[in-house]
Amino acid sequence: MPVVTAFFFKGVSVTKRYNPLEEVMNKKLQALGTAAFTSAHQQGALILDTRASAHFAAGYIAGALNIGLTGDFAVWVGTLIDVDTPILLVVDPGRENEAVEQLSRIGYNNVVGYLQGGMYTWLTERLPIDQVMTFDSSECVELLHTENYTLLDVRNRLEVAWHRMAGSVNIPLNALKNKLNSLEKDKKWLVYCTGGYRGMIAASLMKAHGFKFVATIEGGIKEIIKRAPQLVEMDME
Repeated sequence: MPVVTAFFFKGVSVTKRYNPLEEVMNKKLQALGTAAFTSAHQQGALILDTRASAHFAAGYIAGALNIGLTGDFAVWVGTLIDVDTPILLVVDPGRENEAVEQLSRIGYNNVVGYLQGGMYTWLTERLPIDQVMTFDSSECVELLHTENYTLLDVRNRLEVAWHRMAGSVNIPLNALKNKLNSLEKDKKWLVYCTGGYRGMIAASLMKAHGFKFVATIEGGIKEIIKRAPQLVEMDME
């Protein structure tokens, strides 16, 4: 039986909150400078960084949640963010309307604004950033022998039943937010999924909740199977 994320149970409330797309897009989308953006964040708005995983990992605003526009954006926004949450967007320049449109289609109309100029503006002003370490398959072989990392698999249980990295803890991404309190924040966590998209979402969520040592596997278990199969347990039946 496939795993159904929380997103699909929000249908009634989202439908009630849906605004005509034309109405949403006709509203002036607020471009915020770094000071206004920071102020809104300090007042409780969530930073939603919609860039690709690799770009996010290289440098992002502390506390941001990464859900890339190019993946299952609507599903994971609906699963991990309450529909009433005020949202601040970090978007690749030129994709601001696309992000707002996708959010609106699932009933998320509480966008405060977006960071004008994207992360380039933040970086050129030399404002503080956070990063997520990523390791490729060859690095993982050495890392798991020399460093005390705990593997966290955020795929669903059907995926895990087929193959998994030996010794992994499995918490599906759709359940992770509610189980963060059961994980040790001072441990070193090495997070993975199938290809990297969900793994980076999970890593950003953990970092935003105070986990100090969180890294991801570049390319997910797909790359591990190709290049370091000795790290994988597989069911052959």
